[in-house]
Amino acid sequence: MNSLFLIDNFFSDYYISYGPEKYSHRMDIFTNTSNKNMFIITNKCGCHTLFDILPNHGYTLSIVFQHISDLSLNDNFIFSKNNEYNKIFFIRDPKERYVSGLVQYINIQKNNNQFDINKIIDQLSLGKIILDAHTLPQYFNLMPYLDDKNLLLYGFNQFANNLKIIDNNINHVPIINNQDSYDKEYGRWLFNNFVDPKLFNTIYKEDFDLYKESK
Repeated sequence: MNSLFLIDNFFSDYYISYGPEKYSHRMDIFTNTSNKNMFIITNKCGCHTLFDILPNHGYTLSIVFQHISDLSLNDNFIFSKNNEYNKIFFIRDPKERYVSGLVQYINIQKNNNQFDINKIIDQLSLGKIILDAHTLPQYFNLMPYLDDKNLLLYGFNQFANNLKIIDNNINHVPIINNQDSYDKEYGRWLFNNFVDPKLFNTIYKEDFDLYKESK
């Protein structure tokens, strides 16, 4: 693992934790005891669609919280015994996902009446580009399973087709998209103007590597 991931410097000063302690990491995992499939859910990688579809096809949701600096499997980890399960993970082009995650972060800030574009630009310019779970590298969700022989990486660019291949009981995949074209263009503008590309490529190196390995 890149040592950069263990350093606070790249987390925003306003990082929003999705768990019981600072930098808590929430893992949403769907399992199906019949077909032995386990979906590891990642923000901005079809999670809304998966939450809509999977419960209707025999999948049960489990939520696990772990501290972001200690995501390795341990004896108490809820799925440590499920080695026979196919660990299914959709991974998205890191730049596309980051822009979408940046837009999502802004929308959350607006909904909570906390939006301040100057603060966001300041954080991006300082290299504090991990804003919340929507911009957290996808790699974090995979850390407990990287050595698992049953890990299956699927590219998000073929999301609907891959989902039907994984589970042939799923024959309709509605794509849920709550971002309009203006929001995405604004996100790209922020990314292109305030995120250091060299720093981004370093922080998200593992994501780029995993994306290249995906089907």
